[in-house]
Amino acid sequence: MSHKPGDWWDKSYSPIEGCTPISKGCNRCWAQSFLRRFRGNTGVHLFPERLDQPLHWRKARTVFVAPLGDLFHDDVPNWFLAHVFARMLQAHRHTYIVLTKRPERMESWITVALNPCPPHIWLGVSAEDQERADERIPILRRIPAAVHWLSLEPLLGPIRADLTDIEWVVVGGETGPGARPMHPQWVRDIRNQCVAAGVPFWFKSWGEWIPSDQAGMSARLGRTEWVALDGNPVDIPGSALNRQVQLVIRVGHKRAGRRLDGREWNQ
Repeated sequence: MSHKPGDWWDKSYSPIEGCTPISKGCNRCWAQSFLRRFRGNTGVHLFPERLDQPLHWRKARTVFVAPLGDLFHDDVPNWFLAHVFARMLQAHRHTYIVLTKRPERMESWITVALNPCPPHIWLGVSAEDQERADERIPILRRIPAAVHWLSLEPLLGPIRADLTDIEWVVVGGETGPGARPMHPQWVRDIRNQCVAAGVPFWFKSWGEWIPSDQAGMSARLGRTEWVALDGNPVDIPGSALNRQVQLVIRVGHKRAGRRLDGREWNQ
């Protein structure tokens, strides 16, 4: 997965860790880098000793489930999934945020074992471009759940999505070494779709790169790159006739921040 701790969740629950790449959004996954560095490998590992953690958190929390892996990876057995969801059902004072790049297994498991999924467990899919959005979002919308959400991060291209039965959308750029830039119009278009559909929108961050017209004094700090509206590579802006290109500057994710058109979107 691609999420680091953020202010839309305040506790993590990691009964499993590890994953394997499934699409180009995985290519520079921070979780994979973290596990490789601090755990020695990125394979899927189960942690039964962590299963009961939510039962001991007395204060109600917003909990991101398995931020260092994919709960619906094929290497997570059904019996272990049953234990994870049993704890989430038991400790129902918390709100659990579940995210996968494998909605087919999420659909089959939820439909058989937990139909419908209760409102304190939010089910989401991650998509980085139009191809993955077209593949994963329709499956998510079929899953019997009270809350469906989208993580369009790292956003690597424009996305038009049917937001019917989608209750929340999070967008963000890529972070870390080798991070790929994001065209600002991709973010604006998704925000506009959310506003039109009445769906809450959360802009998490620009990632490592920021549009040149928003960089200010930070423009002196990093290298520049051109990114095309259609998401295809741009060698030089002159090669992009009849295409919209944006100059972006690498300033680091802290300096890039998360303001879009002069404000933060924290819906």
